[in-house]
Amino acid sequence: MSQQPRVQLPAFRIHTRTGAIQFTLQPAFFAGDSFKSQSGEIRVMKKGYLMVEMANAAGKTDRHGNMVYDWPNKISMKLSEVDIQQILDGLRGQPCKIVHDPNKAHGGQADGQSPKSVLFLSRGEQYGFFMTISRGEKKAKCPVSELEAANLRLLLNRAIVRIYAW
Repeated sequence: MSQQPRVQLPAFRIHTRTGAIQFTLQPAFFAGDSFKSQSGEIRVMKKGYLMVEMANAAGKTDRHGNMVYDWPNKISMKLSEVDIQQILDGLRGQPCKIVHDPNKAHGGQADGQSPKSVLFLSRGEQYGFFMTISRGEKKAKCPVSELEAANLRLLLNRAIVRIYAW
């Protein structure tokens, strides 16, 4: 049986003078696992995820006057449905701090060389919200307007559905 190609959906992007955020959804997908049952072949779907990437502004513009971002030094974080719910809580004004510590996965037996990733979302001082992501010493930050937050809320709720392909 041939494997179906994976789908790449458009990213949701926020660009500001200080930084940029990009959310990319990988919906549930068929990874090739299947089994036979009395009713025929069953194809097992693999759960999807949401990637968030952030980059700081590079402090210059391109030849068209558009802000240039430091994408080679971006910080990426793979978000689960639990993480997405925490971001949705943050967009409702509740505290939102997501910590991914790769050293915990090894039961504390890792050497601690892999840096933690931390996503923090809070209400902005004057309007909207403010998001930061850090990994070790690297840090990226970007404000999120009320309008962008409203669109993000809608997309994040739908993302959870698509992650499970329900």
